[in-house]
Amino acid sequence: MDTTYFGRKFGLMVFMDNTTRTVLNYAIVSHETNSAYKQGIDHLVSLGVDIQSITCDGRRGLRTLFTRIPCQMCQFHQVQIVTRYLTRRPKNSASIELRRLTLEIKQLDKDAFVNRLDHWYLTHEAYFNERSTNEDTGRTWYTHKRLRSAYRSLRTNSDWLFTY
Repeated sequence: MDTTYFGRKFGLMVFMDNTTRTVLNYAIVSHETNSAYKQGIDHLVSLGVDIQSITCDGRRGLRTLFTRIPCQMCQFHQVQIVTRYLTRRPKNSASIELRRLTLEIKQLDKDAFVNRLDHWYLTHEAYFNERSTNEDTGRTWYTHKRLRSAYRSLRTNSDWLFTY
């Protein structure tokens, strides 16, 4: 299930059967909300559709909304999130390697992915934890915020990326 927008306030929410590639349900929405997804799933259940699993874009709250149906975050959406943080052509070796690992996600299982992510972290831990300092105030912050965000996203979603 996913929503695609055609303008700011016009979206098409689609529920699709992955096996037959047929659209099971759709709705025109102005905003993508968890309640709209719940209504769509409830409608399919009321029609007698046996929902074996849900693949979605990783929207907050969807995991907890459908507790009796296995949910997986779409791996394509995860790659897009990491790309948004690191760009398509990152410059430093830590970002290049993390992006490469992310692009290989569809060929890996959960254990292999987590092991490689852990290895990446151990290899680049010093760079990852670099801090910058404001000379005037002494305030510090992480230097590579976007790299940290990309890694955090992968780490947080790793349990949800390999449901199947």
